Amino acid sequence: MKADYEYLLDRLAGEIEHAKTVPAIDESKVFNVKAFGAKGDGSSDDGEAIRKAIAAASADTTGRRTVFLPRGRYLVRCIGPESGNLKLDKLRNLRIAGERGTEILLPGPLDVAVRILDCDNVGLKNIAFTYLKPPYTTGRIVGFPADDVMRIEIDPGMAAPTDPMFRQAQTKGLMRFYTPEVIPGSLRPFLSSVAPHQGAPEVTKVDDRTYDFKVNSFTPVSKHYAKGSHVAFYARTYGNHAVNNANSTRTRLENLTLNTSSAMAVLNNASDRPFVVNCRIEALPGSFVSTSADGIYMRNISLGGLVRGNIVRHVGDDFMNIHSYVFPAVKAEGKTLYVKAKDWNLRNFAPGRRLGLLRTSAGQNGIAKEVRITAIESEGELLKVTLDGGFGRIVTLEDTKGMPDMLILPDNQNHGMVVTGNRFEDGVSRFLAGGRNWLFTDNTVVDSLHHSYFMNLCPETVGRNGFEFVTPRNVELAGNRFETAAKTLFRFGSSANAEREADHSIPSASHIRVADNDIEITGSSNLPLIRINGVEFLTFTGNRISAAAPQGGPLFEREGGRELELGGNFVTGNLKR
Repeated sequence: MKADYEYLLDRLAGEIEHAKTVPAIDESKVFNVKAFGAKGDGSSDDGEAIRKAIAAASADTTGRRTVFLPRGRYLVRCIGPESGNLKLDKLRNLRIAGERGTEILLPGPLDVAVRILDCDNVGLKNIAFTYLKPPYTTGRIVGFPADDVMRIEIDPGMAAPTDPMFRQAQTKGLMRFYTPEVIPGSLRPFLSSVAPHQGAPEVTKVDDRTYDFKVNSFTPVSKHYAKGSHVAFYARTYGNHAVNNANSTRTRLENLTLNTSSAMAVLNNASDRPFVVNCRIEALPGSFVSTSADGIYMRNISLGGLVRGNIVRHVGDDFMNIHSYVFPAVKAEGKTLYVKAKDWNLRNFAPGRRLGLLRTSAGQNGIAKEVRITAIESEGELLKVTLDGGFGRIVTLEDTKGMPDMLILPDNQNHGMVVTGNRFEDGVSRFLAGGRNWLFTDNTVVDSLHHSYFMNLCPETVGRNGFEFVTPRNVELAGNRFETAAKTLFRFGSSANAEREADHSIPSASHIRVADNDIEITGSSNLPLIRINGVEFLTFTGNRISAAAPQGGPLFEREGGRELELGGNFVTGNLKR
């Protein structure tokens, strides 16, 4: 069985060979959308003209593989929930490029700007995507008419919370809460996520700007929420990501801007070697909210790409997440497993790929054993998976009503990704950082999240049916600048199982290096800055850490862990040593 680094080197060698044999796209040879009837006047629907230009470029055999949108405002309407506003399906070696002043206008707040599916070497560059109607509204709490009711005054110019988009949204509306205080000279509240989120409230109009939000609460809402607090009410719709890149290879997103999304800004799902470079995700002037969910999401990727020079601000959930899926087996018979077909509809779940076992039934969150898939056969709602070796004892869904063991694809860990030179700022945001063999360097992170931790390098909690998971290994965080609200900045290793006490005999995170970072802590906290729990081979050294306000928690809190190098840091200000 090849180790992770051997797998990564093999994949990189394949990419080098690909670069030698596949010619670069000549972006001077273009199909101009104006020749296909696009007007770019901001009011005519130019979607069909742009689609015709894309079809012409994808069929061209003379080297014209670029669709060009000259300066202008192109209105593009959604053509269906499965297609989005623009759909790039099974395309190869294609660029869609604008220039300074090229803008695509999206009229629907729940629209998918671009859906990229089963493509190879497709790119978008120099385009501003602007949603004409944001999928959220904002306001302030002005009172509590009842124990389960908040009265909210909506900010001038924002949508009414009774707008149909909130009931159409998958969540039926999601409320997030921010401090009354704002940063001097800005609209940005000082802290985000200062009280529990609320979903699907019952909204009643009081007057033109005031509405009552009835929520589920076992105690009077006045105990948890404060008058004057800022509120963002999102029409969050999972799946309606602004740029939804799935099952593709070598997708290039360059110099794009985005003002909002009803879900994530950019999702890369099972899409290898994605590049997200010099893109800008931030709120429009007059608002402190951009997206309704995460900024950049990396999920089930076998070979990571490049995330460089981007600005990600004001997002409604995490700045960036790196995840893969884990799911249990339904039953097992020696070297044969039976799994749910709907769970494993992943391009890298195939013969020849590695399959790992997490003994989560026993509280272990690292990979206990790896085997290789030799065959997969469909049997109705199940897949019969034949392996080159057995896992031994494995707890399946048929074996327990509690937590079963989980299966994971070690190849699907975003190997080789580089995240560098980005600025992440504001929002309801943190990092869930899984993956293997990747770098996070020279980034600036300004965090205003009121939460117990900021960067999670340990498994996420999963239920008995699995889902997203992180297994960080061979990760370097170096040369970054963190300005963080007081909390646990880094959490290394933990349990992903609420039913079992964690067994750290198999580490849940390993070979992590955190070095030469500048860390400035704002505010006060009784939490440890660094939490170590079941990690091995952790190096935390050369970091410059300062805090102006007194901190009640220690610099390090340790529970387990081995091969730890924690010295050589430069600590100033009011921090416990």
